[in-house]
Amino acid sequence: MPNWCENTLEVWGDKKELKEFKEKTIKEDIFHMGELLPNTGNPDLWYDFNVANYGTKWDDMEIDDVAGDEEQLRVIFMSAWSPPSEFIENIYKKFPKLRFKLKYDEPGMGFFGITTAGDGEYNDNCTDY
Repeated sequence: MPNWCENTLEVWGDKKELKEFKEKTIKEDIFHMGELLPNTGNPDLWYDFNVANYGTKWDDMEIDDVAGDEEQLRVIFMSAWSPPSEFIENIYKKFPKLRFKLKYDEPGMGFFGITTAGDGEYNDNCTDY
């Protein structure tokens, strides 16, 4: 059983890119990373792929809350063990007109932080407590 990491992802910017991001990641109360970053390698190595490319064990996560409009999105969800920071790092260049801010807290392991991406820059600031 994993520790659960609490995540709030905010995305904003170009309406067309945001619409595409939403259509590919928000599906029936699930935040789905696999359509934007699919595992095209060995299916038996799914765990290693997910950790390396998403930053967390699973590519699908149940959404606790979603809000926004055509210019912004806020998604709250839990992930296994750690935040999906690597997902943000791996996809933000595919959406150069969007900005990403991921706030996370993993109380079981005692760390929290903020991942930001946009304007060609990626940054992850994590702190132990």
